[in-house]
Amino acid sequence: MAGLISGYQPTREAAAWFTAVTLHPEAGDALTSAWWELAEANRRLKQWAAAAAACERFRALSPKEADNIPVLLALAEDQIGAGLFLPAKEHLDRILLAEPEGKNNAAARFLLGQWYLAQKAYSDALKAFATLSLIYRDDTLTPRALFKASQAADLTGDRAQAETFRKTLKDQYPAFTEEN
Repeated sequence: MAGLISGYQPTREAAAWFTAVTLHPEAGDALTSAWWELAEANRRLKQWAAAAAACERFRALSPKEADNIPVLLALAEDQIGAGLFLPAKEHLDRILLAEPEGKNNAAARFLLGQWYLAQKAYSDALKAFATLSLIYRDDTLTPRALFKASQAADLTGDRAQAETFRKTLKDQYPAFTEEN
């Protein structure tokens, strides 16, 4: 029913609810997970600084999970969005070292490309996304890497290479849209 209401934003409501839980003096066992869920809600809202702060609070309350790869990936994404480049890079380097291949490595490589883009290092972003698109095959991440490689190539002024990435994307992942 609520999904039918015009303008309904379940993520905003979730963020408000989890904020209330984190502030409640008797949150008890729900406190730690509320900080994580608040970080997730803020991440979906692209409220990067708030997401990073909530994620850091979660890490402080849950030392056993603080350095788990999914937590570090989420925190790095938040930090990139918030312009906190040095700590984000440190987390990405830890992930790449800990997992030299596989899904988490690919996710970290994608975020590394985002890290370069955010700092306007377009050639480095292009290399990161192009490499990822060649070495990792996944129906979600690979087309996103190809799309980002085409954007980075455009930003470097290499229109021919950008078109090559767009053609590869269209040929191999015809259902892909920018919203994927």
